[in-house]
Formats: sequence, structure tokens, C-alpha cells
Amino acid sequence: MAPKAKKKTKAELAAEAAAAEAAAAAEAAAAEAERVAEEEARREAEARAAEEARLQALEELKQEKMAQALARAEYREMVRVEAERRAAIKREMERPCPSAFAHPPWREQLHNGWPKHKTLKAEALIAREHRRAKHQHALVDMEFRIFHEREAYHKLREHQRTSAARALSSQVKDKELRRAEAAQQAQGREKAARAQALMHQNSSRYETRLYPYAYLPSNNAAKVLSPSGAAGTKSIGASRGMTRPYSAVNLGSPRSSNTSARPVTAYSALAHVK
Repeated sequence: MAPKAKKKTKAELAAEAAAAEAAAAAEAAAAEAERVAEEEARREAEARAAEEARLQALEELKQEKMAQALARAEYREMVRVEAERRAAIKREMERPCPSAFAHPPWREQLHNGWPKHKTLKAEALIAREHRRAKHQHALVDMEFRIFHEREAYHKLREHQRTSAARALSSQVKDKELRRAEAAQQAQGREKAARAQALMHQNSSRYETRLYPYAYLPSNNAAKVLSPSGAAGTKSIGASRGMTRPYSAVNLGSPRSSNTSARPVTAYSALAHVK
């Protein structure tokens, strides 16, 4: 039979409770210290990461600024080189006498009536210049280009000088053109009027020959037949606005003085035919 457990006293129970509370407090204090240490370590890591990010951003900004400064320096150098090239071209264009390759003598003078010895001399000069510039192709190309640019520059200036004169004289030319056109139109109208008068005169001369039966001379006054066949009493001269009527003498005469008569049409001449 197991021995009977001894009953603890109140003092022992109080001591055990105090020891348990002290152990729990120590454990809680250790946990709190560990949590504080972890929080401090996390803060330090975040601060270190932020500092590294800031330093990296500063480095990137510095690299970008250096790249921009380098690009600006390269651009300024390119602008300076281009300005020097243009200044050199301008100086070459303003040079009064071009070189032998910029304006070679064989272009205008080789076959322009020179004697034989001068032609041979020019060809020898050309050969010598070719031998001299055998290893200077870049210089030759530049001189040719400068020559063509100079020619274009002089052509442009000539065009600017002549365009101003053309602009000043354009109004006078337009006025002269309009005057000439008006004179030509007046001449055409006069010619048409003369042709019309001649046509009227010819019709008054010859249509009376073609249709003599349309006029019935009677008592120095022709009677015109109406479309119904009845003879009228109106004379041809009166119907045409003439002061004197037709007579047998001047009815079909080529020398008739009747120039104001209207032409006789085929319908009016053959109106009586059924």
C-alpha cells in the first residue's frame, strides 16, 4: 500500500506560487527583450536598405547628369566642327580665283580655238595635276563640291537680282499685253463687221439673180406674192427700208448701189411655191 502524501502547508504553497509568478515574469521579460531586439534589428535593416537605395539613386542621377553633360559637350563639338566647315566653304566660295581642279581649263578652253601646242600644254598640265592629286581624293572631292556650291550660290544671287527687276516690270508688261489684246479684239471686231457688210452686199447682188421670179417688176415697183398666192401692193424697196424701189435696171445689176438691203432668204423667195 502506497504511503500517504504529505499535505503541504500554506507557506509552501505561497512559496511555490511566488516562484511560479517569478518564472512567468522572467519568461515574459525575456520574450519582451527578444521582441525589442528583433524590432530594433528590423529597423536597422530598413534604414540600411533605405540608405543603400538613396546612395544608388544618387549614383544613377550622377551618371545621368554626366551622360547629359557628355552629350551636350559632344553636340557643342559637332556644332563647332560644322560651323568651321561652313566657314571654310564660305571662305572658299568668296575666293576670287578658283584652283585648277575647281575650274579645270579643259572645260571651256581645251577645244575653243586653241592652237595645237597650247592644247598639248593644257593636257600636260592636266596630267601633272592628276599625278599630284593621286593620293588626295578627299581634297579633290571637296574642291569639286565647293565649286558646285559656289556656282549654285552665284546662280541664286543672280536669280534674286533678276527677280526684283522682273517684279518691277511685270505691271508694265501686263498693261502692254492687255493693250495689245484689246487692239487685237478691236481688229477682229472690225474685220467681222467688214465681212458682215460684204456678205450683205453680196447677198443683195446675187440672190436676186438666183431667184428673179420672186420679184414682179411692174411700173417701176415690184409686187411681192404673199404665201396664199395673192399679189401684194407693197414694194420690195419699201419692205426693205429703202427710199427708192427696185427697177428693171438695178434689179440684178452687180453695180447696184443697194448696200443697206437685207438678204433675201430661200423661204421668202419661194414663199409662193405650193
